[in-house]
Amino acid sequence: MQPVQAERYRLEDKSAELVKFKDTLSIQGVKLGDLLERVDKVEAWRSRLDQKQVALRQENEQMKEDRKRVNLNEISSEDLQKKGNLSGRWLRNEHELDEFKQDVVRFNQYLKAYNELAQELMPLIQNRNPEDVKALLSTMQQLSASLDDALQRKDMQAAEQLVSQSGLGKEFGYTR
Repeated sequence: MQPVQAERYRLEDKSAELVKFKDTLSIQGVKLGDLLERVDKVEAWRSRLDQKQVALRQENEQMKEDRKRVNLNEISSEDLQKKGNLSGRWLRNEHELDEFKQDVVRFNQYLKAYNELAQELMPLIQNRNPEDVKALLSTMQQLSASLDDALQRKDMQAAEQLVSQSGLGKEFGYTR
């Protein structure tokens, strides 16, 4: 009777370790998926900011050119003032500049969170190109689903075999 009891505890220990591994795998998979989504968003946002910056620089150059024309007495400052007020160019430019500044602040906050997440996941993504990271995420999701099925069936042998065959066990600290 004693060996059966000891075997029961050993199975519970195995089960707990496999559940912990599956949970870790799931959590890391969610974080990795979030990081991959953020990569695309960061690139798109950066591109949008670059385009806005170019447009604002062009507008600034045009305004400098207008001021230069006033200094050379090509047009009067009153005419320039009327031109700017009538077109609403100056107010629009100020508004766009304020929006751009706020967008840069939000982008930097988002980028900081992205960098923190990337740093946290560095052991997983280090020395992997983006396609390898996507493949890793897919493998993690498949293994997590397969492990979940095996654990629900209480088939510890199948669960352990899945982990040992996947190669992810060592990467996530599974020692059995």
